[in-house]
Amino acid sequence: MISIKKVIGIILITLVVAPMAELLREFYVGQRTDWKLESAYSQIRYGMTKDQVRQLTSEPDRVGTGDSEQLWHWSGRNHEGLLREKLGLTWIKGHCDLYVRFDQEHRTTGIWGEVN
Repeated sequence: MISIKKVIGIILITLVVAPMAELLREFYVGQRTDWKLESAYSQIRYGMTKDQVRQLTSEPDRVGTGDSEQLWHWSGRNHEGLLREKLGLTWIKGHCDLYVRFDQEHRTTGIWGEVN
């Protein structure tokens, strides 16, 4: 038979340790995303194809289209995690934003990024 102390210990672990582990995982994923975007910014060059840019980044968070161009946008802010967001532990500053513009031939014509 399981004692009351063991049951309370299991409940505490479930209520405290599991969410803390998830918060740490979300923090790591957010930081890793920012680092990846900063690294990609320094490697993307004019004339690269969409596939070459994807290899350095990932699928863009947003895609905008114009008459003869397409703008891809990534933001580290979009990868902070649901638990952090629900607990109000997200912050605006310190995230990398990356923008890449492509022409009709799907080649880069503009690259800019910022850490806000």
